[in-house]
Amino acid sequence: MSISHPEVFVDLQKLEDIGGSKTISSLQYASIISNQLGDHIEIKSITPENIKLVIDDKIEKVVKVLPQTNLNFEKQYQLFGNILAKPVITKISGPKSVIDTITEVYTQLIKKDVLNETVTETVGFDDKYSGLKIKFNPEKVLVYIPVEKFTETTRTVFIHAINAVSYTHLRAHETVLDL
Repeated sequence: MSISHPEVFVDLQKLEDIGGSKTISSLQYASIISNQLGDHIEIKSITPENIKLVIDDKIEKVVKVLPQTNLNFEKQYQLFGNILAKPVITKISGPKSVIDTITEVYTQLIKKDVLNETVTETVGFDDKYSGLKIKFNPEKVLVYIPVEKFTETTRTVFIHAINAVSYTHLRAHETVLDL
């Protein structure tokens, strides 16, 4: 069976409003839906009996992007400065009830083991946002993780007095320091 007009339109203003959500009663709308589908199709039943629609305003907001990382460095390597995201902000849009609660968003987790060089990686946003009907602009950010090699070294410093007054007597327990 082929339906030439598979779309059905429902006037949301005529729906029953219960606690901020609209409910479509299949019994109430069966004839309206049948009329929209045409004369050659008869509706025998509609399941479920009620369809609940939660309706919320769609808004936009600019929030800070925070990179999520789990980093393990190779011996004698360390983080050199701050981990940066570019851009540092993103525009999010979605249901007002969700967007109002968000002040910052996290990237997908970047996990690196035995890290020994600076890394730049393009990532999306954490999967926890996928079920919340949020859209991001831009959808991905560039994360920069600066890494440097550090070394331990010993320096010898000689101590001697400069510009000392002739009657001043200085005594140093050590004349050489190892730093």
